[in-house]
Amino acid sequence: MRQENLSTFSSLPATFVPELLSFRENSRKIVLLCYLVILMKSLVITLCLIQSVATTSRAIIIYGVDNEGNQSDPGIGNIWNAVVEVAQPTQAHNASAVYVGNGYFITAKHVDAIVGTDVKQVKVNGALYTLDSAFGDKGVQLVENLPGVTGSVDMKLFKLLNAPSLPAVRLNTSSSDTGRAAYVVGWGWGKGSEIINQGWNWDVNQTAKRWGQTVTDLSATDESLYSNFNSTYGTNAATLTMGDSGGGLFEFQDGAWSLSGLSVDVRTMYASYYNLGNTDPANPDWSSYVRISTYATAINNVIPEPTSVLLLFWGVPLLLFRRRPLRV
Repeated sequence: MRQENLSTFSSLPATFVPELLSFRENSRKIVLLCYLVILMKSLVITLCLIQSVATTSRAIIIYGVDNEGNQSDPGIGNIWNAVVEVAQPTQAHNASAVYVGNGYFITAKHVDAIVGTDVKQVKVNGALYTLDSAFGDKGVQLVENLPGVTGSVDMKLFKLLNAPSLPAVRLNTSSSDTGRAAYVVGWGWGKGSEIINQGWNWDVNQTAKRWGQTVTDLSATDESLYSNFNSTYGTNAATLTMGDSGGGLFEFQDGAWSLSGLSVDVRTMYASYYNLGNTDPANPDWSSYVRISTYATAINNVIPEPTSVLLLFWGVPLLLFRRRPLRV
């Protein structure tokens, strides 16, 4: 190819060849410069895409919604903004909690986001806060130790000295909380690889806040409510994953959207099944929640009840199986 080009040059007038060679050299430089500019622009775009991917939000497993869906307020009372992300000071993420007003939050007892001995601190929605040591045990109160409560309860309260400005939700006090439509909100892992015709594995890299819909099972205990990952509940049918511990299950009770359950357990770890077997489509996973109505009176006796409220919709029955905790 190079010889062919030189042959072409030799047939041109002698005075023109040096100018053409000079032009060719300059053209090469211009092409190289353009290439470098394009390369730099591509690098910048690539870095921007990497940053975008690294900070994209994800969460709760939802039957008909991918990892980028249901990441904004569904417009149902205060339920979206009242659920917060909690973590230790050095962590990016740990679990979830629900704001109930006047600086008080509820989360699962097994959530270890709150650290410190003399002065306890916790990250809420990415910002570091100090707990009010005048409340409970240096800012933390186990619900099972409240007057009137018997047995172990996977739920605790914590109070911040200077809480962020958040809308609060009220606690449900009605025992008419089974067979009802509900929303779930939490900061948990998202969908990983699909388990064909059965569900999805969990993906820790798909962690953030999301909402979904479910129905509380007619089977319940004094301590717990349950919901199934039932595909017949529609596109937004949801189930819990790792990190959703301490998030909320909300029902429309007495004219307001209220916290009816605190997310704590799932049937299967590291995967969510709307169908546990191809021959058994009516056998989905379940999620479990601390039943707030059982403990609402004891909690309201030690914290001021907020004045702000929430909202929700429909209802159907579900199944009950052995529980396993969503440890984080």
